[in-house]
Amino acid sequence: MSEIAATLMQSKTARIFHDHILVKEPGNSVNPPWHQDQPYYLVEGEQTVSFWVPLDPIPRDRTIEYIAGSNNWNKDFRPTRFDGTPLFENDTSEDVPDIDNNREDLDIIGWAVEPGDAVAFSFKPLHGAPANASDIRRRVVSIRWVGDDAKFAERLGATSPAFPDLEYEAGSKFEGDEFLMIFERS
Repeated sequence: MSEIAATLMQSKTARIFHDHILVKEPGNSVNPPWHQDQPYYLVEGEQTVSFWVPLDPIPRDRTIEYIAGSNNWNKDFRPTRFDGTPLFENDTSEDVPDIDNNREDLDIIGWAVEPGDAVAFSFKPLHGAPANASDIRRRVVSIRWVGDDAKFAERLGATSPAFPDLEYEAGSKFEGDEFLMIFERS
């Protein structure tokens, strides 16, 4: 995966940023807000990639969706919590457009996926996933990678995920024992 990440990022290196497991239990009505990943993170750069790897079969109506081309809008939208409140106090970034009420005007893409598949995307496209109204659990592992141009970002507060004990200088090269270099092209 690290070599694929480096290739997709057009980077000589692939450094792991973080991973997490996303579980939506049967009948879960939580519908996370449409968002971009990068404004939440303490890292920024053009060379980024997330792998969204299903552990269960996920039909098209319950899978992750993307606004095609939104990674090229050159905007960082205001990050919000799942309850809709801003992640950072005093953040004056633009709100995410009302995607759910304007779906017919947007190029929304997504795919039915099976265990062993992976969807790869940069930290910049707008994406979201619907609630799980089915009677089947939906489990996904998400693994985030950064490349050569990654730098620590200045944010208005604690990022998500938070790294409360990490000391860093905004604008400096993204590295450290917490973020292992897994692949380096010779």
